[in-house]
Amino acid sequence: FLGFNADEPSDRLRNSLGRLSGRDFLSIFRFKTWWSTMWVGNSGPNLQMETQWVLFDVLEIRSYFIVIPIIEGSFRSALHPGSDRHVMICAESGSSQVKASLMQFLMCMCVKIYYH
Repeated sequence: FLGFNADEPSDRLRNSLGRLSGRDFLSIFRFKTWWSTMWVGNSGPNLQMETQWVLFDVLEIRSYFIVIPIIEGSFRSALHPGSDRHVMICAESGSSQVKASLMQFLMCMCVKIYYH
């Protein structure tokens, strides 16, 4: 699991997961309130707003790596494209009355290694 600590409490928190470049991925993103669809790419700008999960192909170790934003307390999370090839994690409560600065379990990450 992965989280982060923000400087100020807020109802919408964003933090960079780092730059993504040259790594093939398959993702699912929400494009309407009740509809999601698949998307593929290989860098941070290829990621769509409201991405619900990303599956990366890790050729170096013949495996896959999945990143799944999850719900923590009153906050839901999603992945967003950032500037300069960054991937952003965004956590929102949906209410200006519900604020936090510490997110401890905002994303689940798993690696599947295939042995041949």
